[in-house]
Amino acid sequence: MSSAAKEFEGFARDCVRLAERADTLELREKLLNLAREWMRAVMEAEDSDCAADRRPVATTRRRDPAESGRSPPSQNSDEAPSL
Repeated sequence: MSSAAKEFEGFARDCVRLAERADTLELREKLLNLAREWMRAVMEAEDSDCAADRRPVATTRRRDPAESGRSPPSQNSDEAPSL
């Protein structure tokens, strides 16, 4: 978990603790809604971290000359092999 996600989770926990001590139902609901928003931010931060970890892997594959309908160049040829 990233440092931002940990911080956001701490904010959410604080909101829940404050909601438990709220004097009015309205304040309690607002604090719980705010806690939900912080938890959404945690999930987005974690998704962003995971996406950064899943960078595409570059792969190359030599084409089979038969696939292109061309014959392979001879070894003495100046023509570069197709990729």
